Order: sequence, then structure tokens, then C-alpha cells
Amino acid sequence: MLVENEKDWAKYRGLSPVFAEQARAKRAEVAKAERQARAEAAKQAKVDMEKARMSEIERDRALAAMEVRVAGLENAVASLKQESAIHRALIQSDREQFIAARRRRTTFSVIMRRATLTFDVRKSEIIGSGRNARVVLARQFVMYWSRRLTDMSYPHIGRLLGNRDHTSVIHGVSAWVAKRAGQGRGLRPLR
Repeated sequence: MLVENEKDWAKYRGLSPVFAEQARAKRAEVAKAERQARAEAAKQAKVDMEKARMSEIERDRALAAMEVRVAGLENAVASLKQESAIHRALIQSDREQFIAARRRRTTFSVIMRRATLTFDVRKSEIIGSGRNARVVLARQFVMYWSRRLTDMSYPHIGRLLGNRDHTSVIHGVSAWVAKRAGQGRGLRPLR
């Protein structure tokens, strides 16, 4: 219903009272629909906020669980590092013991016998002053492996190979390494 002064206003504006009533009813419907839409939007916002809060809680829980797993993995890695350091020390110790035992086992005479069989030369040829390529190769073989597998010094090896100078033994060792490298077989350098 239109209030008295609204009727006057509608008449003044030249509108029919029926049209004015319909327009007012339409405005009331629109206002009611807007209120309902706002209320619905507020409800949806509440639901969304609750979902967001729940997803934040779930996310926080997931993050906490992941942090626990990461901490567990970090502890496992630290434990593995400690164990690997222990194993590395044991392996190094075993390797040193193996090398020491091998050096004790391998003697100059064993190396000399291996050279005579491998290069098909006599021991007297290796110790002698011959410069045949096969003999020189056998002599360098004996020099290298005697230095590597035994605790003998260069002068001692030289004395056993026919009173050769220690510099001749040093040259023989480096020549053997170079020849083997030329054949595609790398040998580790001596200490």
C-alpha cells in the first residue's frame, strides 16, 4: 500500500497509482532477493571459511607429518653416514693390512721368477748388462713390481739387479709405467 504522500508524489510525477504500486512491489521483491542473496553469500562464505580452516588444519597436519618423516629420514641419513664412515675406516684398515701382507708375501725372487716366465728370459739376462728389448722390458718389469710390492728401496733393487745405480731403477720404473700406458694399461704411480 502506498502511503498518502507517496500517492501524491506519484500523481505529481504523472504516474498512475497502480504503476507506482507495482514498481514499489517490484523494488521490494528486488530488495528481498538482494537480502536473500547476501544472506546466501554470507552462508557460503562461512562454509568456505570453515572449509578453508579445515583445509588449513589438514594442511598443518600433513606438514607436521611430513616434518616428522623428514626428521626420520635425516636421522637415517646421519646414521648411514656414521656407518659408512666406520665401514670406510674398516675397509681402509683391511686394505692396508692386505697390502702389507701382500708385500710380505711377495719377494724379489717371486717377482724375478714371474718375469723370467712371462718374458721368456733367463735370470742371468735380467741381471746382466744386455740391452735386448725383451730383456730391458723384463728388467723394467722387475724394477716396477719390486718397488710396488716390496719395501725395498731403489738402491737395494739396483744392487739386486747387477749393481745398477738407483737412478737407473727410477728410470726403469717410470719407463715401465709409460710403456704400459702406451699399451692402454694405466698403472698407478709409485709413492
